[in-house]
Amino acid sequence: MIGDTAGDVKGAQDVGIASIAALYGYGENSEVLAQNPTHAAETTQDLCDLLCPDMPEGKGYFVTLEGGDGCGKSTQSKALAERLTQFGYTVRRTREPGGCPIAEEIRKIVLAKEDGGMCAETEALLFAAARAQHLKDVILPAVQNGEIVLCDRFVDSSLVYQGMARGLGLDWVKEINRAAFRDGAPDVTLYLRMDHEAAMARRLAVSQPDRIEQAGDSFHARTEAGFETLYQQEPDRFLAVNAAQAPEAVTEEAFGKLFERMVKGGVL
Repeated sequence: MIGDTAGDVKGAQDVGIASIAALYGYGENSEVLAQNPTHAAETTQDLCDLLCPDMPEGKGYFVTLEGGDGCGKSTQSKALAERLTQFGYTVRRTREPGGCPIAEEIRKIVLAKEDGGMCAETEALLFAAARAQHLKDVILPAVQNGEIVLCDRFVDSSLVYQGMARGLGLDWVKEINRAAFRDGAPDVTLYLRMDHEAAMARRLAVSQPDRIEQAGDSFHARTEAGFETLYQQEPDRFLAVNAAQAPEAVTEEAFGKLFERMVKGGVL
């Protein structure tokens, strides 16, 4: 008998069968435990472990998409999610800054066209705050639940945009993003590689630029160089994809490299 009330446990005892107290339910835990259930499960995973101890656990996977403004991250995130879903994976798409209510409110501030004189340090701290909430509310729970998380930008963007292009330094940006490095390091990063001028021309052709996209050509040249630096430093984590191709071709290349990496990592 599996239940979340004292009556469930007592009923099992009355008919002489084992009971599992579901402590994640709506019943009062103290009352349920006072009936001395045979087992207790604090989470649904605990219940699975009790009933099916030999069942292999689902393995989540955290994938970030990085690159300069206009390289097509949002387009590819959507296309990859559709492809992975067809293969039977549960996929969670998200973005930064944003991805959860608090972080979305921060996004409105940090990307507003009128920044009110926002300094680089404030910008970096706002990104880090949004990321900390996003990581706790969305990314970690989804990965722990066995989902494939596709995140449009993550901490690499802060290293590049604020650490390198804004000149705050990598060490300072890493320190304020300690939670991301400690708890939420990506399993793999798809680096959509594209010349910054071509990428920005593509971006401006479809919508008005936000505050950071208005930073100027020299700034975006530094971001392009920054992503190249990170790619050279961590070639095992970064999977470089030619983003200058037609969107369908980019998807084919990105999916092929990602799926190969997932299979090698046992994400089946």
